[in-house]
Amino acid sequence: MAAPSRLTKNTSYLTMAYIIQKMLTLVYFVIVARVYGPVGQGQYSASLALAALFAVLTDLGLSFVLTREVARKPERASALLSQALLFRMLMGILIFAVTMLFVWGRGYSDQMILLVALAGIATWFDMISTPCWAVFRGLQRLQYESTSVLMVTAIMVGMGSTVALLHGPLYLLIVGILISSVVSCFYAFMLLRRKAQVFVKLKFDRSLMGQILIWAAPFAVAAIASRIYTYVDAVMLQRIAGDAHAGWYSAANKIVLALQFIPAALAAAVYATMSAQFENDTRLVGRTYSLATYYLMLLVIPMGMGLATLAPYFISVVGGQEYTQSIPVLQVLSIALVSSFLIFPLGSLLAAINKQKQNSIILTIAGLINVGINIFLIPRWQEVGAAWASSITYTFILIASLVLTWQLWKDYKKYLIVSFLKMTTAATIMAGAIIVIQQTLSTSIAVLLNTAHIPPTGVIHAIINALLYVFIGAIVYGGVLLLLRGITIKQIRDVIHAIIKKDEPHYEESPSRNA
Repeated sequence: MAAPSRLTKNTSYLTMAYIIQKMLTLVYFVIVARVYGPVGQGQYSASLALAALFAVLTDLGLSFVLTREVARKPERASALLSQALLFRMLMGILIFAVTMLFVWGRGYSDQMILLVALAGIATWFDMISTPCWAVFRGLQRLQYESTSVLMVTAIMVGMGSTVALLHGPLYLLIVGILISSVVSCFYAFMLLRRKAQVFVKLKFDRSLMGQILIWAAPFAVAAIASRIYTYVDAVMLQRIAGDAHAGWYSAANKIVLALQFIPAALAAAVYATMSAQFENDTRLVGRTYSLATYYLMLLVIPMGMGLATLAPYFISVVGGQEYTQSIPVLQVLSIALVSSFLIFPLGSLLAAINKQKQNSIILTIAGLINVGINIFLIPRWQEVGAAWASSITYTFILIASLVLTWQLWKDYKKYLIVSFLKMTTAATIMAGAIIVIQQTLSTSIAVLLNTAHIPPTGVIHAIINALLYVFIGAIVYGGVLLLLRGITIKQIRDVIHAIIKKDEPHYEESPSRNA
Protein backbone atom coordinates (compact mmCIF):
# COMPACT_ATOMS: atom_id res chain seq x y z
CA MET A 1 0.00 0.00 0.00
CA ALA A 2 1.22 3.43 -0.84
CA ALA A 3 2.20 5.70 1.98
CA PRO A 4 -0.40 8.36 2.87
CA SER A 5 1.94 11.06 1.66
CA ARG A 6 1.99 9.54 -1.81
CA LEU A 7 -1.76 10.07 -2.25
CA THR A 8 -1.60 13.73 -1.27
CA LYS A 9 1.52 14.30 -3.33
CA ASN A 10 0.04 12.77 -6.48
CA THR A 11 -3.23 14.62 -6.03
CA SER A 12 -1.37 17.91 -5.59
CA TYR A 13 0.71 17.37 -8.74
CA LEU A 14 -2.23 16.61 -11.01
CA THR A 15 -4.56 19.13 -9.39
CA MET A 16 -2.14 22.00 -9.94
CA ALA A 17 -1.57 20.90 -13.54
CA TYR A 18 -5.30 20.73 -14.16
CA ILE A 19 -5.90 24.11 -12.53
CA ILE A 20 -3.45 25.75 -14.91
CA GLN A 21 -4.80 23.74 -17.84
CA LYS A 22 -8.42 24.66 -17.19
CA MET A 23 -7.62 28.32 -16.64
CA LEU A 24 -5.74 28.50 -19.94
CA THR A 25 -8.29 26.47 -21.90
CA LEU A 26 -11.15 28.54 -20.50
CA VAL A 27 -9.45 31.72 -21.69
CA TYR A 28 -8.85 30.00 -25.01
CA PHE A 29 -12.50 28.98 -25.24
CA VAL A 30 -13.58 32.56 -24.59
CA ILE A 31 -11.41 33.71 -27.49
CA VAL A 32 -12.76 31.01 -29.83
CA ALA A 33 -16.37 31.64 -28.81
CA ARG A 34 -16.09 35.38 -29.39
CA VAL A 35 -14.15 35.19 -32.67
CA TYR A 36 -16.11 32.41 -34.39
CA GLY A 37 -19.54 32.94 -32.77
CA PRO A 38 -22.13 30.27 -31.85
CA VAL A 39 -22.10 28.69 -35.34
CA GLY A 40 -18.32 28.29 -35.58
CA GLN A 41 -18.11 27.23 -31.94
CA GLY A 42 -20.85 24.68 -32.56
CA GLN A 43 -18.95 23.16 -35.50
CA TYR A 44 -15.70 23.10 -33.52
CA SER A 45 -17.28 21.39 -30.49
CA ALA A 46 -19.31 18.94 -32.56
CA SER A 47 -16.27 17.79 -34.56
CA LEU A 48 -14.30 17.09 -31.39
CA ALA A 49 -17.32 15.33 -29.86
CA LEU A 50 -17.72 13.10 -32.92
CA ALA A 51 -14.05 12.08 -32.84
CA ALA A 52 -14.28 11.39 -29.10
CA LEU A 53 -17.41 9.26 -29.49
CA PHE A 54 -15.78 6.97 -32.05
CA ALA A 55 -12.43 6.94 -30.21
CA VAL A 56 -13.92 5.18 -27.21
CA LEU A 57 -14.08 1.99 -29.30
CA THR A 58 -10.28 1.87 -29.26
CA ASP A 59 -9.88 2.14 -25.51
CA LEU A 60 -12.18 -0.64 -24.35
CA GLY A 61 -11.18 -0.05 -20.73
CA LEU A 62 -7.49 -0.77 -21.30
CA SER A 63 -6.31 2.31 -19.40
CA PHE A 64 -8.19 1.30 -16.24
CA VAL A 65 -6.82 -2.24 -16.48
CA LEU A 66 -3.26 -0.99 -16.94
CA THR A 67 -3.45 1.30 -13.92
CA ARG A 68 -4.95 -1.38 -11.69
CA GLU A 69 -2.65 -4.22 -12.75
CA VAL A 70 0.53 -2.11 -12.70
CA ALA A 71 -0.41 -0.86 -9.21
CA ARG A 72 -0.68 -4.48 -8.07
CA LYS A 73 2.27 -5.93 -10.08
CA PRO A 74 4.68 -3.19 -11.26
CA GLU A 75 7.10 -5.73 -12.71
CA ARG A 76 4.60 -6.56 -15.49
CA ALA A 77 4.33 -2.96 -16.72
CA SER A 78 6.37 -3.44 -19.93
CA ALA A 79 4.50 -6.56 -21.05
CA LEU A 80 1.07 -5.14 -20.27
CA LEU A 81 1.75 -1.81 -21.96
CA SER A 82 3.16 -3.44 -25.10
CA GLN A 83 -0.01 -5.47 -25.70
CA ALA A 84 -2.28 -2.52 -24.92
CA LEU A 85 -0.44 -0.27 -27.37
CA LEU A 86 -0.46 -2.87 -30.14
CA PHE A 87 -4.20 -3.27 -29.80
CA ARG A 88 -4.94 0.47 -29.68
CA MET A 89 -2.72 1.34 -32.66
CA LEU A 90 -4.47 -1.16 -34.92
CA MET A 91 -7.95 -0.39 -33.63
CA GLY A 92 -7.27 3.33 -33.94
CA ILE A 93 -6.65 3.04 -37.67
CA LEU A 94 -9.83 1.01 -38.14
CA ILE A 95 -11.99 3.38 -36.09
CA PHE A 96 -10.62 6.43 -37.90
CA ALA A 97 -11.74 4.90 -41.21
CA VAL A 98 -15.19 4.13 -39.76
CA THR A 99 -15.50 7.69 -38.43
CA MET A 100 -14.73 9.24 -41.80
CA LEU A 101 -17.17 6.92 -43.59
CA PHE A 102 -19.83 7.96 -41.08
CA VAL A 103 -19.45 11.74 -41.51
CA TRP A 104 -19.21 11.37 -45.28
CA GLY A 105 -22.26 9.12 -45.45
CA ARG A 106 -24.38 11.34 -43.20
CA GLY A 107 -23.99 14.29 -45.53
CA TYR A 108 -21.89 16.56 -43.34
CA SER A 109 -20.46 19.71 -44.93
CA ASP A 110 -16.93 19.73 -46.35
CA GLN A 111 -15.92 21.99 -43.45
CA MET A 112 -17.16 19.45 -40.88
CA ILE A 113 -15.54 16.52 -42.69
CA LEU A 114 -12.16 18.30 -42.58
CA LEU A 115 -12.57 19.19 -38.91
CA VAL A 116 -13.52 15.63 -37.94
CA ALA A 117 -10.60 14.20 -39.97
CA LEU A 118 -8.06 16.38 -38.18
CA ALA A 119 -9.69 15.70 -34.81
CA GLY A 120 -9.61 11.97 -35.56
CA ILE A 121 -5.86 12.01 -36.31
CA ALA A 122 -5.20 13.96 -33.10
CA THR A 123 -7.31 11.45 -31.19
CA TRP A 124 -5.25 8.56 -32.61
CA PHE A 125 -2.09 9.99 -31.05
CA ASP A 126 -3.99 10.48 -27.79
CA MET A 127 -4.95 6.80 -27.99
CA ILE A 128 -1.25 5.93 -28.00
CA SER A 129 -0.14 8.23 -25.17
CA THR A 130 -3.05 7.50 -22.81
CA PRO A 131 -1.91 3.94 -21.90
CA CYS A 132 1.53 5.33 -21.13
CA TRP A 133 0.10 7.74 -18.57
CA ALA A 134 -2.02 4.88 -17.21
CA VAL A 135 1.22 3.02 -16.40
CA PHE A 136 2.59 6.04 -14.55
CA ARG A 137 -0.68 6.24 -12.59
CA GLY A 138 -0.29 2.61 -11.63
CA LEU A 139 3.26 3.35 -10.46
CA GLN A 140 1.79 6.34 -8.55
CA ARG A 141 4.14 8.77 -10.29
CA LEU A 142 1.68 11.36 -11.56
CA GLN A 143 4.20 14.21 -11.74
CA TYR A 144 5.16 13.19 -15.28
CA GLU A 145 1.57 13.24 -16.53
CA SER A 146 1.19 16.62 -14.84
CA THR A 147 4.13 17.99 -16.83
CA SER A 148 2.65 16.62 -20.05
CA VAL A 149 -0.72 18.23 -19.33
CA LEU A 150 0.93 21.63 -18.97
CA MET A 151 3.09 21.22 -22.08
CA VAL A 152 0.23 20.04 -24.27
CA THR A 153 -2.03 22.82 -23.05
CA ALA A 154 0.59 25.48 -23.74
CA ILE A 155 1.00 24.28 -27.34
CA MET A 156 -2.72 24.01 -28.03
CA VAL A 157 -3.68 27.31 -26.42
CA GLY A 158 -0.69 29.19 -27.84
CA MET A 159 -1.22 28.09 -31.43
CA GLY A 160 -5.01 28.14 -31.28
CA SER A 161 -5.21 31.61 -29.74
CA THR A 162 -2.84 32.99 -32.36
CA VAL A 163 -4.96 31.52 -35.16
CA ALA A 164 -8.18 32.83 -33.63
CA LEU A 165 -6.88 36.35 -32.98
CA LEU A 166 -5.70 36.48 -36.60
CA HIS A 167 -9.16 35.25 -37.68
CA GLY A 168 -7.63 32.20 -39.32
CA PRO A 169 -9.67 29.27 -40.65
CA LEU A 170 -11.39 27.03 -38.10
CA TYR A 171 -9.48 23.91 -39.10
CA LEU A 172 -6.17 25.41 -37.90
CA LEU A 173 -7.53 25.25 -34.34
CA ILE A 174 -7.73 21.47 -34.69
CA VAL A 175 -4.21 21.45 -36.17
CA GLY A 176 -3.02 22.98 -32.89
CA ILE A 177 -4.64 20.12 -30.99
CA LEU A 178 -3.03 17.62 -33.37
CA ILE A 179 0.46 19.03 -32.82
CA SER A 180 0.02 18.97 -29.04
CA SER A 181 -1.14 15.34 -29.19
CA VAL A 182 1.92 14.31 -31.20
CA VAL A 183 4.25 16.02 -28.71
CA SER A 184 2.51 14.33 -25.76
CA CYS A 185 2.89 10.94 -27.43
CA PHE A 186 6.66 11.22 -27.98
CA TYR A 187 7.17 12.73 -24.53
CA ALA A 188 5.38 9.78 -22.89
CA PHE A 189 7.56 7.20 -24.63
CA MET A 190 10.72 9.08 -23.67
CA LEU A 191 9.73 9.19 -20.01
CA LEU A 192 8.79 5.51 -19.93
CA ARG A 193 12.32 4.53 -20.95
CA ARG A 194 14.25 7.06 -18.88
CA LYS A 195 12.20 7.34 -15.68
CA ALA A 196 10.33 4.06 -15.33
CA GLN A 197 12.53 1.59 -17.23
CA VAL A 198 9.44 0.45 -19.09
CA PHE A 199 10.23 -0.73 -22.62
CA VAL A 200 7.70 -1.31 -25.38
CA LYS A 201 7.99 -4.35 -27.68
CA LEU A 202 5.21 -4.51 -30.26
CA LYS A 203 5.15 -8.30 -30.41
CA PHE A 204 1.80 -10.05 -30.23
CA ASP A 205 1.34 -12.23 -27.13
CA ARG A 206 -1.87 -14.19 -27.63
CA SER A 207 -2.21 -15.35 -24.04
CA LEU A 208 -1.54 -11.98 -22.40
CA MET A 209 -3.60 -10.07 -24.96
CA GLY A 210 -6.54 -12.37 -24.30
CA GLN A 211 -6.21 -11.90 -20.54
CA ILE A 212 -6.07 -8.12 -20.88
CA LEU A 213 -9.17 -8.03 -23.08
CA ILE A 214 -11.06 -10.23 -20.61
CA TRP A 215 -10.12 -7.88 -17.77
CA ALA A 216 -11.00 -4.87 -19.90
CA ALA A 217 -14.41 -6.06 -21.13
CA PRO A 218 -16.46 -4.55 -18.27
CA PHE A 219 -14.41 -1.35 -18.42
CA ALA A 220 -15.04 -1.20 -22.19
CA VAL A 221 -18.79 -1.16 -21.74
CA ALA A 222 -18.46 1.52 -19.08
CA ALA A 223 -16.16 3.65 -21.24
CA ILE A 224 -18.48 3.48 -24.25
CA ALA A 225 -21.52 4.33 -22.16
CA SER A 226 -19.80 7.25 -20.41
CA ARG A 227 -18.64 8.70 -23.74
CA ILE A 228 -22.19 8.47 -25.04
CA TYR A 229 -23.77 10.49 -22.22
CA THR A 230 -20.83 12.92 -22.16
CA TYR A 231 -20.61 13.79 -25.85
CA VAL A 232 -23.86 12.77 -27.52
CA ASP A 233 -25.64 15.95 -26.39
CA ALA A 234 -23.53 18.23 -28.60
CA VAL A 235 -23.76 15.87 -31.58
CA MET A 236 -27.55 15.45 -31.32
CA LEU A 237 -28.06 19.18 -30.79
CA GLN A 238 -26.14 20.04 -33.92
CA ARG A 239 -28.04 17.52 -36.03
CA ILE A 240 -31.52 18.26 -34.61
CA ALA A 241 -31.40 21.96 -33.72
CA GLY A 242 -28.42 23.35 -35.68
CA ASP A 243 -24.90 24.73 -35.11
CA ALA A 244 -26.00 27.76 -33.07
CA HIS A 245 -27.87 25.70 -30.48
CA ALA A 246 -24.87 23.38 -30.18
CA GLY A 247 -22.71 26.47 -29.63
CA TRP A 248 -24.96 27.85 -26.88
CA TYR A 249 -24.94 24.50 -25.12
CA SER A 250 -21.18 24.15 -25.52
CA ALA A 251 -20.56 27.57 -23.94
CA ALA A 252 -22.31 26.54 -20.72
CA ASN A 253 -21.06 22.96 -20.74
CA LYS A 254 -17.47 24.14 -21.16
CA ILE A 255 -17.66 25.97 -17.83
CA VAL A 256 -18.93 22.84 -16.08
CA LEU A 257 -16.35 20.58 -17.70
CA ALA A 258 -13.57 23.05 -16.88
CA LEU A 259 -14.21 22.49 -13.17
CA GLN A 260 -14.03 18.69 -13.38
CA PHE A 261 -10.25 18.75 -13.11
CA ILE A 262 -10.76 18.68 -9.33
CA PRO A 263 -12.48 15.28 -9.04
CA ALA A 264 -10.49 13.93 -12.00
CA ALA A 265 -7.17 14.62 -10.29
CA LEU A 266 -8.36 13.18 -6.99
CA ALA A 267 -9.87 10.10 -8.61
CA ALA A 268 -6.66 9.44 -10.55
CA ALA A 269 -4.70 9.46 -7.31
CA VAL A 270 -7.12 7.41 -5.18
CA TYR A 271 -7.70 4.73 -7.83
CA ALA A 272 -4.22 3.26 -7.60
CA THR A 273 -4.29 3.66 -3.80
CA MET A 274 -7.64 1.89 -3.40
CA SER A 275 -6.58 -0.86 -5.83
CA ALA A 276 -3.54 -1.59 -3.67
CA GLN A 277 -5.60 -1.33 -0.46
CA PHE A 278 -8.13 -3.84 -1.77
CA GLU A 279 -5.31 -6.35 -2.20
CA ASN A 280 -3.99 -5.82 1.34
CA ASP A 281 -6.58 -4.30 3.70
CA THR A 282 -10.14 -3.76 2.43
CA ARG A 283 -11.10 -1.76 5.52
CA LEU A 284 -8.97 1.11 4.29
CA VAL A 285 -10.79 1.30 0.95
CA GLY A 286 -13.99 2.70 2.44
CA ARG A 287 -12.04 5.25 4.45
CA THR A 288 -10.11 6.47 1.41
CA TYR A 289 -13.31 6.81 -0.62
CA SER A 290 -15.19 8.59 2.17
CA LEU A 291 -12.33 11.00 2.74
CA ALA A 292 -12.21 11.89 -0.95
CA THR A 293 -15.99 12.33 -1.08
CA TYR A 294 -16.04 14.62 1.96
CA TYR A 295 -13.55 17.06 0.46
CA LEU A 296 -15.25 16.96 -2.94
CA MET A 297 -18.61 17.82 -1.34
CA LEU A 298 -16.92 20.65 0.51
CA LEU A 299 -16.00 22.22 -2.82
CA VAL A 300 -18.70 21.21 -5.30
CA ILE A 301 -21.84 22.09 -3.33
CA PRO A 302 -21.01 25.83 -3.16
CA MET A 303 -19.68 25.67 -6.74
CA GLY A 304 -22.98 24.31 -8.02
CA MET A 305 -25.02 26.84 -6.07
CA GLY A 306 -22.69 29.64 -7.18
CA LEU A 307 -22.91 28.68 -10.86
CA ALA A 308 -26.70 28.75 -10.74
CA THR A 309 -26.75 32.13 -9.00
CA LEU A 310 -24.03 33.85 -11.03
CA ALA A 311 -24.73 32.23 -14.41
CA PRO A 312 -25.34 35.55 -16.24
CA TYR A 313 -21.89 36.85 -15.28
CA PHE A 314 -20.06 33.63 -16.22
CA ILE A 315 -21.80 33.40 -19.59
CA SER A 316 -21.08 37.06 -20.26
CA VAL A 317 -17.39 36.39 -19.64
CA VAL A 318 -17.32 33.35 -21.91
CA GLY A 319 -19.35 34.54 -24.87
CA GLY A 320 -20.93 37.94 -24.37
CA GLN A 321 -24.33 39.04 -25.64
CA GLU A 322 -24.45 36.37 -28.39
CA TYR A 323 -24.66 33.66 -25.73
CA THR A 324 -27.52 34.87 -23.49
CA GLN A 325 -29.38 31.65 -24.34
CA SER A 326 -26.61 29.77 -22.53
CA ILE A 327 -27.64 31.22 -19.13
CA PRO A 328 -30.52 28.81 -18.35
CA VAL A 329 -28.37 25.96 -19.70
CA LEU A 330 -25.65 26.70 -17.14
CA GLN A 331 -28.20 26.96 -14.35
CA VAL A 332 -29.53 23.50 -15.14
CA LEU A 333 -26.03 22.07 -15.60
CA SER A 334 -25.11 23.23 -12.08
CA ILE A 335 -27.06 20.15 -10.92
CA ALA A 336 -24.95 17.99 -13.22
CA LEU A 337 -21.80 19.57 -11.77
CA VAL A 338 -22.57 18.36 -8.24
CA SER A 339 -23.49 14.86 -9.35
CA SER A 340 -20.53 14.50 -11.72
CA PHE A 341 -18.04 15.52 -9.02
CA LEU A 342 -19.28 12.84 -6.65
CA ILE A 343 -19.34 10.19 -9.40
CA PHE A 344 -15.58 10.33 -9.95
CA PRO A 345 -14.45 8.68 -6.67
CA LEU A 346 -17.33 6.19 -6.96
CA GLY A 347 -16.10 5.07 -10.36
CA SER A 348 -12.58 4.62 -8.99
CA LEU A 349 -13.97 2.71 -6.00
CA LEU A 350 -15.99 0.29 -8.13
CA ALA A 351 -13.01 -0.39 -10.39
CA ALA A 352 -10.66 -0.88 -7.44
CA ILE A 353 -12.90 -3.49 -5.77
CA ASN A 354 -13.48 -5.44 -9.01
CA LYS A 355 -17.10 -4.37 -9.47
CA GLN A 356 -16.55 -2.96 -12.92
CA LYS A 357 -19.25 -5.27 -14.35
CA GLN A 358 -21.88 -3.70 -12.12
CA ASN A 359 -20.52 -0.26 -12.94
CA SER A 360 -20.79 -1.06 -16.63
CA ILE A 361 -24.46 -1.97 -16.23
CA ILE A 362 -25.16 1.32 -14.46
CA LEU A 363 -23.36 3.38 -17.10
CA THR A 364 -25.01 1.49 -19.97
CA ILE A 365 -28.44 2.21 -18.53
CA ALA A 366 -27.35 5.83 -18.03
CA GLY A 367 -26.25 6.13 -21.66
CA LEU A 368 -29.60 4.78 -22.87
CA ILE A 369 -31.46 7.12 -20.51
CA ASN A 370 -29.43 10.07 -21.80
CA VAL A 371 -30.10 9.32 -25.46
CA GLY A 372 -33.80 8.73 -24.78
CA ILE A 373 -34.23 11.96 -22.83
CA ASN A 374 -32.31 13.90 -25.50
CA ILE A 375 -34.56 12.51 -28.24
CA PHE A 376 -37.60 13.65 -26.26
CA LEU A 377 -36.35 17.02 -24.95
CA ILE A 378 -34.08 18.48 -27.66
CA PRO A 379 -36.86 18.99 -30.25
CA ARG A 380 -38.91 20.78 -27.57
CA TRP A 381 -36.37 22.79 -25.57
CA GLN A 382 -33.14 22.51 -27.61
CA GLU A 383 -30.04 23.27 -25.48
CA VAL A 384 -32.01 23.50 -22.21
CA GLY A 385 -33.47 20.07 -22.90
CA ALA A 386 -29.98 18.67 -23.46
CA ALA A 387 -28.86 20.20 -20.15
CA TRP A 388 -31.71 18.51 -18.29
CA ALA A 389 -30.80 15.22 -19.96
CA SER A 390 -27.24 15.51 -18.65
CA SER A 391 -28.33 16.46 -15.13
CA ILE A 392 -30.82 13.60 -14.86
CA THR A 393 -28.25 11.13 -16.21
CA TYR A 394 -25.52 12.13 -13.75
CA THR A 395 -27.96 12.03 -10.84
CA PHE A 396 -29.06 8.52 -11.79
CA ILE A 397 -25.44 7.31 -11.94
CA LEU A 398 -24.69 8.85 -8.53
CA ILE A 399 -27.66 7.25 -6.78
CA ALA A 400 -27.15 3.83 -8.38
CA SER A 401 -23.42 3.80 -7.57
CA LEU A 402 -24.02 4.81 -3.95
CA VAL A 403 -26.46 1.93 -3.53
CA LEU A 404 -23.97 -0.50 -5.08
CA THR A 405 -21.10 0.53 -2.78
CA TRP A 406 -23.18 0.92 0.37
CA GLN A 407 -21.39 -1.78 2.35
CA LEU A 408 -17.99 -0.14 1.96
CA TRP A 409 -18.90 3.35 3.15
CA LYS A 410 -21.77 2.58 5.55
CA ASP A 411 -19.52 3.15 8.59
CA TYR A 412 -19.11 6.72 7.40
CA LYS A 413 -22.72 7.32 6.36
CA LYS A 414 -23.69 9.53 9.29
CA TYR A 415 -20.60 11.68 8.91
CA LEU A 416 -21.09 12.13 5.17
CA ILE A 417 -24.87 12.71 5.31
CA VAL A 418 -24.62 15.25 8.12
CA SER A 419 -21.73 16.97 6.34
CA PHE A 420 -23.75 17.10 3.11
CA LEU A 421 -26.71 18.73 4.87
CA LYS A 422 -24.49 21.29 6.61
CA MET A 423 -22.69 22.14 3.35
CA THR A 424 -25.98 22.46 1.47
CA THR A 425 -27.39 24.74 4.16
CA ALA A 426 -24.27 26.93 4.08
CA ALA A 427 -24.34 27.07 0.26
CA THR A 428 -28.05 28.03 0.25
CA ILE A 429 -27.40 30.86 2.69
CA MET A 430 -24.45 31.89 0.51
CA ALA A 431 -26.68 32.06 -2.59
CA GLY A 432 -29.30 34.06 -0.71
CA ALA A 433 -26.66 36.50 0.51
CA ILE A 434 -25.32 36.98 -3.03
CA ILE A 435 -28.82 37.69 -4.38
CA VAL A 436 -29.50 40.23 -1.60
CA ILE A 437 -26.14 41.94 -2.12
CA GLN A 438 -26.73 42.00 -5.90
CA GLN A 439 -30.04 43.77 -5.43
CA THR A 440 -28.54 46.18 -2.92
CA LEU A 441 -25.21 47.02 -4.51
CA SER A 442 -25.68 46.39 -8.24
CA THR A 443 -26.51 50.03 -8.99
CA SER A 444 -23.58 51.31 -6.93
CA ILE A 445 -21.18 48.88 -8.58
CA ALA A 446 -22.44 49.85 -12.04
CA VAL A 447 -21.96 53.56 -11.28
CA LEU A 448 -18.46 52.91 -9.94
CA LEU A 449 -17.48 50.91 -13.02
CA ASN A 450 -18.99 53.49 -15.36
CA THR A 451 -16.92 56.15 -13.62
CA ALA A 452 -13.90 54.05 -14.49
CA HIS A 453 -15.15 54.00 -18.12
CA ILE A 454 -15.90 50.27 -18.05
CA PRO A 455 -18.89 49.42 -20.32
CA PRO A 456 -21.81 47.85 -18.39
CA THR A 457 -22.13 45.02 -20.94
CA GLY A 458 -18.42 44.38 -21.49
CA VAL A 459 -16.34 41.38 -20.44
CA ILE A 460 -14.35 43.42 -17.87
CA HIS A 461 -17.59 44.45 -16.15
CA ALA A 462 -18.71 40.80 -16.00
CA ILE A 463 -15.33 39.57 -14.70
CA ILE A 464 -15.23 42.16 -11.91
CA ASN A 465 -18.78 41.34 -10.83
CA ALA A 466 -18.16 37.59 -10.97
CA LEU A 467 -14.94 37.83 -8.93
CA LEU A 468 -16.58 40.15 -6.38
CA TYR A 469 -19.55 37.87 -5.77
CA VAL A 470 -17.39 34.73 -5.75
CA PHE A 471 -15.24 36.35 -3.05
CA ILE A 472 -18.29 37.35 -1.02
CA GLY A 473 -19.82 33.91 -1.49
CA ALA A 474 -16.67 32.14 -0.33
CA ILE A 475 -16.56 34.22 2.87
CA VAL A 476 -20.25 33.64 3.64
CA TYR A 477 -20.05 29.91 2.87
CA GLY A 478 -16.91 29.37 4.92
CA GLY A 479 -18.25 31.40 7.84
CA VAL A 480 -21.61 29.63 7.96
CA LEU A 481 -19.97 26.21 7.59
CA LEU A 482 -17.65 26.95 10.50
CA LEU A 483 -20.64 28.00 12.62
CA LEU A 484 -22.45 24.78 11.69
CA ARG A 485 -19.28 22.76 12.38
CA GLY A 486 -19.41 21.34 8.88
CA ILE A 487 -15.68 21.96 8.94
CA THR A 488 -13.36 23.04 11.74
CA ILE A 489 -10.22 25.11 12.01
CA LYS A 490 -8.36 21.90 12.78
CA GLN A 491 -9.50 20.31 9.50
CA ILE A 492 -8.42 23.41 7.57
CA ARG A 493 -4.99 23.20 9.23
CA ASP A 494 -4.83 19.50 8.35
CA VAL A 495 -5.46 20.22 4.68
CA ILE A 496 -2.83 22.96 4.59
CA HIS A 497 -0.38 20.72 6.43
CA ALA A 498 -1.09 17.87 4.00
CA ILE A 499 -0.27 20.08 1.03
CA ILE A 500 2.90 21.51 2.57
CA LYS A 501 4.19 18.50 4.48
CA LYS A 502 2.75 15.82 2.19
CA ASP A 503 0.67 14.16 4.89
CA GLU A 504 -2.86 12.91 4.41
CA PRO A 505 -5.71 15.05 5.85
CA HIS A 506 -8.11 13.21 8.12
CA TYR A 507 -11.55 13.36 9.62
CA GLU A 508 -12.02 15.43 12.73
CA GLU A 509 -13.67 12.52 14.50
CA SER A 510 -13.18 8.81 14.11
CA PRO A 511 -15.70 6.88 12.05
CA SER A 512 -16.72 4.83 15.04
CA ARG A 513 -17.99 7.94 16.81
CA ASN A 514 -19.84 9.15 13.73
CA ALA A 515 -21.32 5.94 12.44
